[in-house]
Amino acid sequence: MTAPPPPARGRFPDAAHPTRTPDSAPPLPTPTQPPGHPHIAPPDEGRSPNAGGRHAPARPGEGPEPASGGGRRVAGDPTGEGRPGGRHGRTQAGQREGDGPPDGGRGRPDGGQADVARAGGRHGRTQAGAGQRETDGTASGPPGGGRNRAGGDLIGQGRSEGRRRGRRGMAGRVWRVVASRWLLLVVLVAVWEWATRTAGSAFFPPPSTIATRMHAMWFSGPPDRLFLTELAVENVLPSLGRMAGGLAGGAAAGVALGLALGLSARVYDYLDGVLQFLRAIPPPALVTVFLVVFGFGLKMQLAFIMFSIVWPVLLNTADGARSVEPLHLDTGQAFRLSRAERVFRIVLPSALPKIFAGLRLALSLSLIVTVFAELLPGTTNGIGFQLTVAYSSFNLPAMWAGIVLLGVLGYLLNELFLLVERRVLAWHHHERRLET
Repeated sequence: MTAPPPPARGRFPDAAHPTRTPDSAPPLPTPTQPPGHPHIAPPDEGRSPNAGGRHAPARPGEGPEPASGGGRRVAGDPTGEGRPGGRHGRTQAGQREGDGPPDGGRGRPDGGQADVARAGGRHGRTQAGAGQRETDGTASGPPGGGRNRAGGDLIGQGRSEGRRRGRRGMAGRVWRVVASRWLLLVVLVAVWEWATRTAGSAFFPPPSTIATRMHAMWFSGPPDRLFLTELAVENVLPSLGRMAGGLAGGAAAGVALGLALGLSARVYDYLDGVLQFLRAIPPPALVTVFLVVFGFGLKMQLAFIMFSIVWPVLLNTADGARSVEPLHLDTGQAFRLSRAERVFRIVLPSALPKIFAGLRLALSLSLIVTVFAELLPGTTNGIGFQLTVAYSSFNLPAMWAGIVLLGVLGYLLNELFLLVERRVLAWHHHERRLET
């Protein structure tokens, strides 16, 4: 006797008996929702059980009521409530706690307003509040917009107050600088005026007399020549030209020789004694040598000025080139920079602070040696030449006018040089302020 064939696996019970007809098949059992299971809803009549999707919520009043916990089934928990919210805190219809009902509040007496109020969170945004803002005509910003605007006004007022304080502080600094620089000078001039008038000496005229003679000699010209007289154009401008030419030549030679010496420690050691010997010789002591070599005239004056000012520039430049960080040079070599690129991109910027220190000394020295060169025979114009003429004619106010003019020129040139130095070495001054 043969055994009956095994039942076929299928979805419906009649799949195991293919000979039966659908009319004779027993009724299919109605799927029921297990208690506490949030994902299975009873099907509607004439509708597929999966028509609403996997997570479709059940209609109100249909199917068994889900458990209050809504969590997973836990061993030893026959009610199926499990942990509240399960692993991800899911409640009915896959919603998280605090997200509101799955139907968006439809069918509730309050219309879901409580959930909407909770949805506002920390900012307290509710529909009623939004409507109030729309009614008041202030819907252009968030609820805290008034506070934000008030905070912005306070910030703007603080910035304005800071700018006013900065202007007052700057005015105070300018006043302190003016007072420290000019107040002492005014006091000294007043004392000088009182002393000379009390003494009554012809060799020391009062400052008022010197200022009157300076205006008459140098600054009483027409406006189209910047109030410079003919005497100022014929004497002051040539002196400034000689000084500028000698300073430019001496500075260029000093920077070039200083860089060459600073880059080679062996050459610097060999020539250090010679340089110190030549630097110690006073330039006026070599006037005879310059007269023999160059003769009288402009060439001798320029050579004399260049020789006098080259030493501070040369020695400061050499010292600055020797003080470059070896790490910077090694970095430039690692980046395969040529020798010229290392000189102009690494050595020269590092040596600029000391170069400018030497140039500042050379500037004041160039004015002195220019006047001295113009005192020598063979000169026909210049401030030094006017001093010689005034002393020879016993015109002491004119002589003092020339001396005071030299002081004014020195002060103005020094201030102009400091202005250029602050612009060129702004990075260096900023670094020093950070270090302090």
